[in-house]
Amino acid sequence: MEQKECNNNFACFLAGMFAGATAALLMAPQAGRRTRRMLREGLDAGEQSVADAGHDLRRQGMRLAEGAASLADRAAHALSR
Repeated sequence: MEQKECNNNFACFLAGMFAGATAALLMAPQAGRRTRRMLREGLDAGEQSVADAGHDLRRQGMRLAEGAASLADRAAHALSR
């Protein structure tokens, strides 16, 4: 349950970030070139955040897989006694 909540919170964070950036652009319009630069910087930052989260999730998955393999080995050893 905790993992689903974490994923949901992250998705909500990204949606909020996107909505906030859009609202900010609509409320305070800039020159076209400046607006495009701001959008590009925001998208680059968002892309980096998603990439970082993906790397963290991969590391966490690897740790969980290693822990599961260790538990399976211990269970097999206990059953073979």
